[in-house]
Amino acid sequence: MQCYVMTCIAGSFGLFNKNKVAFLILLVFVYVVYAVNIYDDSHKIGPAILTLSNARLLYTSYLCGMALYIFQDRLALDIKGLAFLLLLSLLLIRNGGFNIAAPALIAILVVKGFSTFTLNVKYDISYGLYIYAFPVQQLILTNFVKSLGFPGAMALALLLTCVLAFLSFVLVERPFLRLKRIDIRKS
Repeated sequence: MQCYVMTCIAGSFGLFNKNKVAFLILLVFVYVVYAVNIYDDSHKIGPAILTLSNARLLYTSYLCGMALYIFQDRLALDIKGLAFLLLLSLLLIRNGGFNIAAPALIAILVVKGFSTFTLNVKYDISYGLYIYAFPVQQLILTNFVKSLGFPGAMALALLLTCVLAFLSFVLVERPFLRLKRIDIRKS
């Protein structure tokens, strides 16, 4: 939710089209605060929202992903480039240094990696998974983790979330998507 609010604020200041330099300055600032505080938690340096939060990696990765979108016309990365970045990530994990590069590498691998292929499915339950996963997980973990154990509770949460997402698609989303085809001007 915080990242969506950040997106709205950045968009209202025109950081996606008019003020791309300001966006880059914001990204570099957040990345530097992330990098400075990554290894030394005793001396927090930077704004409280970045230094006191345990979501510094998330914020920084999210901004890196936004940068990929904003500058997509200038960033060309094919499957060989993705493979190289994946190999580089694995080497950094093995030999140290991954934490510093993680926000950019995660954003590139996720955004560019998932945009290299398309998936056509008859029942698109992705939005339902997005909407129902957290509440279902909380419900299941609160009530069933002791009896089922953590893996069992997560499996039940996944199953229940998929069922709810499927029902949501069939009963709610698909009927509303069909309404897009109705031309109200003909009435």
